[in-house]
Amino acid sequence: MPREVLLVLIIVASTLLALYLLTFIVALIFVLSFKKIMKQHSRSLTILLTTKRENILKIFNIIKSLGIEVDDSIFGKLNSIDPNIFMTPESPECKATSDELSILRDRALLVSASNLDLGKHNEFNMLREHILEIDKVYRIKLAMYNADVLGYNYWINFLPTRFIFKLFRCKKKELI
Repeated sequence: MPREVLLVLIIVASTLLALYLLTFIVALIFVLSFKKIMKQHSRSLTILLTTKRENILKIFNIIKSLGIEVDDSIFGKLNSIDPNIFMTPESPECKATSDELSILRDRALLVSASNLDLGKHNEFNMLREHILEIDKVYRIKLAMYNADVLGYNYWINFLPTRFIFKLFRCKKKELI
């Protein structure tokens, strides 16, 4: 009888161990998948913000070339923005710079609304539409990035495997 009990205990223990191992493998797959996807979204956000900056600069150059008075501080602000800051979209500096770009975009669109010559300028209209499209895509990519951050954070804090991810120093990501 004790031999049969020992055999049952070994079977139960090995089943529980296999189940735990399977749970860990599933959690690890999800964590690695979310990490990879977040990196892709981060690159997309970098490209979008860099392109937005360049297009806003082109718009202000067109405005200036048409003889419309533009505050020189705008060019100073645009030129002082280091595109390398966009390499880490989750940083507070990038968030502040993105907000500043949106303000500059709004100023350019405000100038265009008050000037009829700009409405007839094909390149200006194309750049304006391009910037508005970039903003739409940026919002979509940002929402996707944040959703992936939530998924990543869930799986590194998943109760059965949390201590393993803490052991490997997986840190919680912040939303943008």
